[in-house]
Amino acid sequence: MISKSIIYHHVTELIADCIPDEAWPAVRYLIIQQILDNMPSDVMIELTGQTDAFDTAEQLLQQFYIKAPGHKLIKDSFDLVGKEETAFILDSLNLTSTDGVSETDPS
Repeated sequence: MISKSIIYHHVTELIADCIPDEAWPAVRYLIIQQILDNMPSDVMIELTGQTDAFDTAEQLLQQFYIKAPGHKLIKDSFDLVGKEETAFILDSLNLTSTDGVSETDPS
């Protein structure tokens, strides 16, 4: 039997693979904004030493996720923001692959 964590990892990799390289800056920006909006103050303090250092937290998260594999950002967004909200964020970007086929249009 395949574990849920293996399936979960595979799904986040599949989603990340569908995001065109040139779209990652926008994806990172929007997801990080949602992570910050949902971040508890104790986590903000742990990350920045202050309760309201949103600019510093954003810079730290950008630096981290720019180096991390794409599926890590998607997985963390699923966990911290929610699967449905993450789907809405990605859908709002109207992502298109480099071959001109819309990633959101299954036809």
